Amino acid sequence: MKRTALLLPVLLLCGLAGPVLTRALDTRTGMATPSAQSAGNKGGMTRASQSDSHKDAALAERIRQAIVKDNNFSAIAKNVKVLFKDGIVTLRGSVRNDQEKAEIITRTRRIAGTAKIDDQLDILDN
Repeated sequence: MKRTALLLPVLLLCGLAGPVLTRALDTRTGMATPSAQSAGNKGGMTRASQSDSHKDAALAERIRQAIVKDNNFSAIAKNVKVLFKDGIVTLRGSVRNDQEKAEIITRTRRIAGTAKIDDQLDILDN
């Protein structure tokens, strides 16, 4: 611990502390500490882990645009994250109710075809 306290100011001066701080590990378990894990990510995909394929990105964008352009969806639902990788569409975020959730999944299925849908949508309590 004392060694880390001395090393951190040196790393800060050299501009190298960012990677060290973002990859903080618990020395007992070797796992990322809660502060090093992305907030709100339920162990699923993030935009950074999305496929680099232009086809995958284009499909995710088509689904997102279909949601955003539909005036029947709430502003909350229009902020749903759509990610696509390895044949799986991940929908993450909040929606207003069951009906809105079902419609987003139906819309996604129409556009994505046979791709699996990983539904991580949360319904807000009134």
